[in-house]
Amino acid sequence: MEIIADSVVVSEWMVPEYKHCKRMFVYSIRCKANGKCYIGSTENIKSRLRHHAGALRSGKHYNKLLQADFNKFGEENFEARVLTTTDDCRPHALAMEKNWIKKTQSFKPEHGYNNDVVSKILRGEDPFEYRHVKA
Repeated sequence: MEIIADSVVVSEWMVPEYKHCKRMFVYSIRCKANGKCYIGSTENIKSRLRHHAGALRSGKHYNKLLQADFNKFGEENFEARVLTTTDDCRPHALAMEKNWIKKTQSFKPEHGYNNDVVSKILRGEDPFEYRHVKA
């Protein structure tokens, strides 16, 4: 799988120029075969994308639609891209993530893999509310 950071293709799941930053990232994982994408946000892009890659490669990704297409089309048909960054707090990053989800319509199954957003809205929850869960 390849990652595109600032329009530069980087091998594997690494974005080396960002590895020491503590900023927030909004990223996409896109299937080149069908154009569908998943939008997410994180403060540790390298770790987060490695987590996605490992889960997809092992067939255990929590997003079943993304996993099914990964299995169907293969890793070579997926790319990850940093869409935007911010030095602001997590709520601002979540607002940017929400805007990208709306822009790409990735909450619709025909356009993407952010299907959990619709299910949370239907349950009356705020799908972009950050909840810190203590272990």
